[in-house]
Amino acid sequence: MLDAASSTHVVVVETDTDEVLVKRLLRGSEPGRFDLESIVGPTRHDARLRWAAHITAIIPPFQARRIIVSGG
Repeated sequence: MLDAASSTHVVVVETDTDEVLVKRLLRGSEPGRFDLESIVGPTRHDARLRWAAHITAIIPPFQARRIIVSGG
């Protein structure tokens, strides 16, 4: 479940409209709603989310391919 501890962190989210986004997660105007702040675009207000996850690493595609090919 999403809580205040997740708030203000940059996370990966899936919205109830099937979009997967990287956004800053902020508390919305009511429980179960979140504002999604973007670096390059307008803030989405009162979005409903299916899930949110903290970002632990961002790996460029060329490095990911090397990791997959080498087996880890």
